[in-house]
Amino acid sequence: MSYATREQALANAARLMKEAGADSVKLEGGIDAVPAVEALVRAGGPVLGHIGLTPQTASALGGYKLQGRDEAGARRLLEEAMGTRAAEVQQGTVAKVGVNTCQIPEEQDTMLRDVVETKIEPCLDHIERIREFKKTRNRERVCTALARVRSTAENRTASLMEPVLSALEADATLGELSGVMRMAYGMPYDPLSATAAAF
Repeated sequence: MSYATREQALANAARLMKEAGADSVKLEGGIDAVPAVEALVRAGGPVLGHIGLTPQTASALGGYKLQGRDEAGARRLLEEAMGTRAAEVQQGTVAKVGVNTCQIPEEQDTMLRDVVETKIEPCLDHIERIREFKKTRNRERVCTALARVRSTAENRTASLMEPVLSALEADATLGELSGVMRMAYGMPYDPLSATAAAF
């Protein structure tokens, strides 16, 4: 492997870019490749992460086979992608999304206000389907999962991925997830004050 250590990653990337004229380097692997990604990013090298079916390690995966077909495999790929992306975010090479690194002054942020002020007729059939769906689920399980999402979001440093996935598995709706996230950031559950919090 050409990037088993940070030193190897730096030396081989420098050689590839200098001798072959490459604009960037591609590293296969997720979480296990993070140290190499961090070293290259710190040195100013453009890096592309590659997860899933990785040709350099295909024999270890049982050959050239589709990866992430079952829930465990898909979760592993997601975790690998998140680990690689987290390394890039921590090094400052990509913008952090959702943590207010780039705020727009309120007077310039008119998109949401325009949407809110637009009269949209509700889809009554869809509303009724959601009401019926909510009657079939375990309310206590949903409320527990949503409370966990909210407390994790209030932490500001913890990963929300696992609590959000658990809430979805408990049959929480996207509207409920959005509401508890708003509450975690000190905003009302429903910005239009039309719906009370689920718990």
